[in-house]
Amino acid sequence: MTGKAVSGLARLRQTAGYTQESFVKAFAEEAARLAVDASVSVRQLRRWERETPPPLPHPGQQIVLEAMFGVPLVEMGFSVPQHRVTVSVPVSASGEVRRRTFVADAGGPYRGRDHGRPRRSLVHQPDRS
Repeated sequence: MTGKAVSGLARLRQTAGYTQESFVKAFAEEAARLAVDASVSVRQLRRWERETPPPLPHPGQQIVLEAMFGVPLVEMGFSVPQHRVTVSVPVSASGEVRRRTFVADAGGPYRGRDHGRPRRSLVHQPDRS
């Protein structure tokens, strides 16, 4: 195997201290921790590390790989279709969630659904007339 370039995934695996066998075991443990139905065999890992470009993992496997290494699949050497690219950006400049901004932004898709009508309260309010 001399002279062969090491794939991004193989480099990450080796840097983390995994053999192929120990990686398969750690992958199963991480999938269980995340409650994701995903597994990988040593044979599949070899395909991911040796083929150029490697075959794209199934969605559950993608979740586990990204969780284990903390980098998007593209950085592991996978050729990911543009609509599936994961972009990792900080939540805010300070790295903390700004609750008011987050809540305001999260409600964006629901704005305007009441069409200007006053909101109804779910709590019964006595008639004040």
